[in-house]
Amino acid sequence: MIISIRHLSTLLFIITICSVFFNQLTFGISTRISIPFRYIGILIFLSLIFFYIVSLINKRKNLIPIPTFILFLWLFLVFIGNILVNIGVSIKETPFIFISFFIWMHSLVIIYFFSTLRENVNFIEISVKLLKFHLFLSIFLYLIYLLGLNPLSFGVHDPADNWPRIRGLFPEPSHYSIFAWITFMYFFLIDTKSNFMKIISFIAFTLSISATGVVFAIANIFFIFLFRNFRYFFYLIPFSILLFFIIPENYFMRDVTRVYQELLLLNEFISNTNWQNFDYTNGSRVILFLTQFYFLEFNPLILLFGIGPGGQTILLDDLQDVFNGPVYIIAEFGLIGFILISYFFLRIYKSTNLIFRPLILSYVFISFFNPPGGNFGLDFLLIIYFIHIISLKLQPKEEFDIIRALQ
Repeated sequence: MIISIRHLSTLLFIITICSVFFNQLTFGISTRISIPFRYIGILIFLSLIFFYIVSLINKRKNLIPIPTFILFLWLFLVFIGNILVNIGVSIKETPFIFISFFIWMHSLVIIYFFSTLRENVNFIEISVKLLKFHLFLSIFLYLIYLLGLNPLSFGVHDPADNWPRIRGLFPEPSHYSIFAWITFMYFFLIDTKSNFMKIISFIAFTLSISATGVVFAIANIFFIFLFRNFRYFFYLIPFSILLFFIIPENYFMRDVTRVYQELLLLNEFISNTNWQNFDYTNGSRVILFLTQFYFLEFNPLILLFGIGPGGQTILLDDLQDVFNGPVYIIAEFGLIGFILISYFFLRIYKSTNLIFRPLILSYVFISFFNPPGGNFGLDFLLIIYFIHIISLKLQPKEEFDIIRALQ
């Protein structure tokens, strides 16, 4: 019996996407049920490795690019070295070796997609269908909640003292807002035939009522302006106006207050001469990002090689969520690992069509402060890959025509 590596890869892609976007289902305000997508993904990936070896034994060509092989080797060496240093260490009765192995394997899964499957058409169609399905499912769950037919508030965040917020299959509305804006940009840029889909996806984004989502959208529009897509930039103005009409007043004032408090905290932080001892738990995400570097150990070996996958669990104990986005990669894989992973990011960025590159840059920006999907840098990379895959739906000729029309 011959197992199709392509079919296994497609299944792994679906499971991995779900492990980042839909790994928890939330009921009520904060009751969450975790789904073991990541564990299933690792099992599928191990089976892929087995069938790769079988194909090599049978002298079938499955060539791995040299940069990919180097990164795989690097992650393997970091993983082994980290186990040797920390073997026997436990935190809260959880063996470190298990944490390290789990994150290391998940890292290899992401690099696998980045390096070998970039042009797989199946992934494009799967990603687009996922966008559309989740859009309608999230709106459906929200509507039946308003009608009183969803007593568990599945897919809805309702704090009782405020307007209910849509969150789909995500653990919280801020995560949903990122996915909803990506969906809106897909209909705005690629699947442009239906104005209804543009409006409905934008309303879904707005109903998440998320400050993270709004900052993400504003950053996206800013980068669009820098890319000189002026016509496209001006088309977004009506949607921006609609955003302020839809957001309930109490949420609007809440976000304005948060921005004001953030500025006050930043001013206090900048004027504090002993910034290392500044209380970073005060709720400021910008200050949290700035103080992350203080928790990095500037030992030359650690700076180059990192503390290993899962290493911040040892270093920070109960502060294990302090590292966000790209800083997480530096902390756990070192500067060498960061450079290698950045190589794959640049490959993906350059092969993404021009009109979707601002979306990638805006996601990089927001991930320094509030990375959707968790504080794992490689989850951050997978979402970038997902944006890239969606952009491939636009054919080169169509891309050229749109760019010419927008400038």
